[in-house]
Amino acid sequence: MNDLNDVLYSHCIYPDTGIQWDLLYAVIAHVNEDFVCPICLFPPVAPRFTPCGHIMCADCFHLLLYKEESPKCPICLESLLSYESIRAIICYHDKSPVRFVKVVRNNSYCILNPNNQFSNTLRKSSDPYHRLNRFSICDEKFVSDIISQESDAILTQKCIYSEEVCNEKQECLNRVLKEVQNETNTPDSSVFFLFNESESDQSSTFFVPEDGRLIFIDPLSLKMLESEYGNINRYPNTFEAPVISSSSITIDDSNRHFRPEFAHLPSGAEVQVSFLDLSKVVSNRVLNSYKNQISSRTKANIKKPPPKKRIITKKDFQTFLPLAPEPVIDLRNEVSFPSLNPNESSKNKPEDSFPSLTNSVSKTKKAPGWGNIKI
Repeated sequence: MNDLNDVLYSHCIYPDTGIQWDLLYAVIAHVNEDFVCPICLFPPVAPRFTPCGHIMCADCFHLLLYKEESPKCPICLESLLSYESIRAIICYHDKSPVRFVKVVRNNSYCILNPNNQFSNTLRKSSDPYHRLNRFSICDEKFVSDIISQESDAILTQKCIYSEEVCNEKQECLNRVLKEVQNETNTPDSSVFFLFNESESDQSSTFFVPEDGRLIFIDPLSLKMLESEYGNINRYPNTFEAPVISSSSITIDDSNRHFRPEFAHLPSGAEVQVSFLDLSKVVSNRVLNSYKNQISSRTKANIKKPPPKKRIITKKDFQTFLPLAPEPVIDLRNEVSFPSLNPNESSKNKPEDSFPSLTNSVSKTKKAPGWGNIKI
């Protein structure tokens, strides 16, 4: 328990603290709505997260371990061990509007708290705002919910795959179900005191997605919010807005120094800075004042449709590539097609254009003048 408290305290002060793998119970993965397991190509059931950063079904993972002598990740071919995988909580996302919540961060720490909801302890995983921070504490309710969900999902898979057709799959499902149901769920009443609110009076207020994704508001959208509400304390605590365009940023020391909303993130983290559609958040007066900037951003994000491929028809083929006329062949032409009868071929045989050497002297006339020259 002391090791866990020390690690969490370090993460709450120094954002670049490394992850201690053996203290993790589960990770939250934000994926697209079409995400599938790389082995069975279906949505992952009781998903597991590997150290190489890939997610697959628990039974597919077990099947890979017991079927291969030296199992490797099917995506990056990294070696896999049975004890290296942990649970993954998958959050599917589509292009629906993002719900933002206003948070306050004490500048001495890396803990985010919703506006006017200060807490001097790291939040439990059953807390609705636990995803705002990089880590949370697994409590009894969270663990029991995970075990119940995985058990139901595995039992559903057992009904889908019959034992006669998929015997190996059934064995792996039984093995995973037994491991999940045998997990001990001991209540934890430990309290992790991290800091006091009075340790630092300086704080930063900004917006982050309620679901924990690393999406931040771009400067133009912030200017529009400031024009509408003035001081950030007057901003709404939550609002929803569709994302029009996004750009990716890799966190480093310069980002964390100039932008306070990045100071709690580790170096190398990939974040999205998004331009939002604030038509339902700000007034028409603000929208009209930023009409040109909004129009340029919107036009730049619109993708031109690819040109339609023209289908070449028979008419086009005859127009651009005309067919050559059929040749007319006269089989009675003795020059092109001499007959097999030598008598008939000699009658119509034309004179040689190039006489042979034997009769060239007799048939060729002497050149005038040269034969009368005497020396």
